[in-house]
Amino acid sequence: MRARRRARWAVAVVGLLVVVLALVVVDRIAAARVEQAVADGFTARVEDPVGEPRVEVGGFPVLTQLAAGRIDDVDIRLDGATLGGVAMTDLAIAARGVSTTGPQRMDHVDVHAIVPAASVQDLVTQRTELDVEVGVQGDELELRGTALGLPLVATLTPRVVDGRLLVDLGSVSVGGVELDPTLLPQDVSGRLTGLEVPIEGLPEGLVLTDAVVDPAGLRITASGTDVTIPPPS
Repeated sequence: MRARRRARWAVAVVGLLVVVLALVVVDRIAAARVEQAVADGFTARVEDPVGEPRVEVGGFPVLTQLAAGRIDDVDIRLDGATLGGVAMTDLAIAARGVSTTGPQRMDHVDVHAIVPAASVQDLVTQRTELDVEVGVQGDELELRGTALGLPLVATLTPRVVDGRLLVDLGSVSVGGVELDPTLLPQDVSGRLTGLEVPIEGLPEGLVLTDAVVDPAGLRITASGTDVTIPPPS
């Protein structure tokens, strides 16, 4: 009698394990499909995507999240894209509370990306008409060019004001001599103070919050709550 009971319990346990395993497999298939859908939708919404988006859907099980119309966590990484006409690299997006029905909304989003030094240089050249080179030296952006016919070396300091990314002149050296930036000709200092790097076209509710110098350029951060994602154009 005891042997029969143990056999029945063993069969029941094995059956339960099979059911659980089947549910896990189905859930992982659903997660993979959600990740592919997110990748496709993300690619359709950004300009000049570089590489394939890498998407990870968090939380378990995913099936119950889909039934509720809301994914707990979605993380996206992309090698590069163009935002507001500015080429960026190393995009990383962390979204929380993502709706699965339109209009697509997210409870909270953090975005990190690199604005390469080359993009800053292009902008400086376009906005100032100065022939300069911009690179990274240590923990500073460095600008090199000429002023008054002498070699010009200056640092550029990033700041974010009301969601706008600006760069200002820091230290300045002309012909190897340190100068107060205010002593530079106005047509030089004026064009290099409060120079805006236009980060435009961000989704409603997402705002630029920080910018720091990175070995590759400027690392920017944008955050927001109740962010609404527009449909693909």
